[in-house]
Amino acid sequence: MQRPEQAGHPTRAGWPAPPARRVSAQRLIRGVDLFSYWSGKASAWLIVALTFVVSIEVFKRYILNAPTSWIFDFTTCCTARSS
Repeated sequence: MQRPEQAGHPTRAGWPAPPARRVSAQRLIRGVDLFSYWSGKASAWLIVALTFVVSIEVFKRYILNAPTSWIFDFTTCCTARSS
């Protein structure tokens, strides 16, 4: 016996229609692409901030002879987040 869908009938009387799927492959790809784009932008700005902070630290360490103790931890965290 054929199922109603195979026999050309969209639904059998009394049966609810199957739910419509709203997520298509194209929509999923766009979502992943948008997430990738914005996470790349955020990583780029973290690298800019990291470059600025390390430049200030180099100036303080070698010109002013006043290094900070937190710079290694900060650069490690920023580099890990931007990767």
